[in-house]
Amino acid sequence: MTKWRNVQRLILNEIQRVPIGGKLKTASDIKKEAHCSLQPVRRALEDLERQGLIERRKGGAAVVRSKLPRAVDAREFSFTHSARDRHGRDLKTEVLDIKRRLPHDGDESRFERQAAHSLGLQLNEPFYVLVRRRVLDGVPRVIHHSYLNPAHFPDGFLERHNFTSSSLLSIIEDHGFNILSRRTTLRARMATPGERAQLAFEGGPVLEAEQELEAFWIAKEEVVTVEYLRACYVDWEYVIEHRM
Repeated sequence: MTKWRNVQRLILNEIQRVPIGGKLKTASDIKKEAHCSLQPVRRALEDLERQGLIERRKGGAAVVRSKLPRAVDAREFSFTHSARDRHGRDLKTEVLDIKRRLPHDGDESRFERQAAHSLGLQLNEPFYVLVRRRVLDGVPRVIHHSYLNPAHFPDGFLERHNFTSSSLLSIIEDHGFNILSRRTTLRARMATPGERAQLAFEGGPVLEAEQELEAFWIAKEEVVTVEYLRACYVDWEYVIEHRM
């Protein structure tokens, strides 16, 4: 999590305590509270103004304009929607693994430590792990590892849903989250033996993606990372559409 995002969460908590039309703390006061420079404070305030939550005043404290961050249509971030639109007509999802467990050591340790950190968990706290293979027009093309914080969902969450036929983003929204943004890191690398077996191909380069999905948790009135995703794509064109 970049520092300005951490600052933004502090400001969002204050927004929930201040009435609409009321003033927030000054940028200097926020800087002192967050123990940071003014740059991340300014960036956080600029982003909140773009979301329509505040109005910045020159030489003074920002004013609260709304309590609820502006949500986006989850279909914009939905793999099901984009895959069918760009890559194939017939999409089948197969669940390879689903459980509540602690982070693994070994080859997966870096990703699993990052997943725990992004979700606000300690390494001795379990997360939900959902591993899915996405098959397009009969060909395995993608492996998705989704990590979720159990504290964000009710008991029995994994057992209650059919993750082969339902969109995970739609399920997240149904549990009281408004999707706000997604940060994606892409890199090319060679496939591992496990990925070659899971995707049934002889080997070669794959596209790896790490994503953090941010959402407004309505029940708690705060912004959280609701999903950390690691994905492996074979023979894939990845299109990113920017929203203003």
